[in-house]
Amino acid sequence: MNLAKIFKNYKTRPIIIASCFFLSILVVIIGILSVKNPTTTNISIGSGDKKLNIVVVSDIHYGTTGCIVDMNDLVDDLNSKNADVIFFLGDTIDKYASSESSKGRPYLDYNVFASYMKDIKSTYGIYDISGNHEFETNSLSAVNSFFRHVEELAPNFHYLDNEAVVVGDAIRLVGRRDYYFGGKSNTRESIESILRKSNLYDSNLDLIVLDHQPQDFKDSLNQNAILQLSGHTHNGQIFPGDIIISLYHKIRYGCVSYGLYQEGNFNLFVTRGYGAWGFPLRTSGSSEILVIDYRY
Repeated sequence: MNLAKIFKNYKTRPIIIASCFFLSILVVIIGILSVKNPTTTNISIGSGDKKLNIVVVSDIHYGTTGCIVDMNDLVDDLNSKNADVIFFLGDTIDKYASSESSKGRPYLDYNVFASYMKDIKSTYGIYDISGNHEFETNSLSAVNSFFRHVEELAPNFHYLDNEAVVVGDAIRLVGRRDYYFGGKSNTRESIESILRKSNLYDSNLDLIVLDHQPQDFKDSLNQNAILQLSGHTHNGQIFPGDIIISLYHKIRYGCVSYGLYQEGNFNLFVTRGYGAWGFPLRTSGSSEILVIDYRY
């Protein structure tokens, strides 16, 4: 079959052009629906008679993909899961966090963000960490100030910046500052240091680590964590990005860019994320909410 001749044929050319046009429109529609209609992934971790229902979202990118609609949907989606605790895995905000950062341009209002957080229901609240996008247009102090204001306005919201806490007398939870700070120079604060300054290093409770980017997963593995939760990759967001980013993480870091990786008793789960970056379009898997049946 000579494709060049078929395309040059005046009878078939309009059909081919129209087919390509409608196929492109179809891909865009499916991509938008994949962002607007997140799927739920369920996994089970741990063993024991007690249960903690953990709900996880990452990469909300509040400020870039339709704040009002997306956040209302997020509140409804999370409230439908009857969570004991909710984890946000960074890239939660994606815009200027203060007038100082914005230099006269529009910036996010922490009062508005906090109003959404107050509407999210769970037994032990929401725990959030930073991602790289928080720092693309903001200083560390601006990001911390934004989230500390949210904490004051929404008592159920907790921001962990290299901090560790106990959740529900069930787990030790470490929230790491993103790899953006000190990752390449190997100067990130260690998990051990975070646990020690919080007086939780010698605790017998299981350890869960929240770290936006997955590549330092061996830090969690070496601290005998049972679980690290990460996002960042969006599973490539646009095909064939999922294939490329999967190979990159496997070759360079020895870990997955999406899904569950297990080594002994350690588990790493990298989620596709709830939002989208750049434009509200996904063709390498729908937006995702992770629900963990955690036993202890």
